[in-house]
Amino acid sequence: MQGDFEVALWVNVVKNARRKAVELAAMQMIVEIPKQITLANLAMRIYHRSKVCVFAKKAMKAVKTVCVG
Repeated sequence: MQGDFEVALWVNVVKNARRKAVELAAMQMIVEIPKQITLANLAMRIYHRSKVCVFAKKAMKAVKTVCVG
């Protein structure tokens, strides 16, 4: 998925304590994993946004949105 918002799913099928990170090539990202998670039966959803938006209200008037990125 390309654009402003990306989602990845990682499922821990093989509980390998030596695994220290998961490489998400499509997102150009590496996620470090603590040892407790590498031994657990779980899945991780990873969200990434290329822009950070801040919403600010000015005394009950218009809402201003500022995006950085």
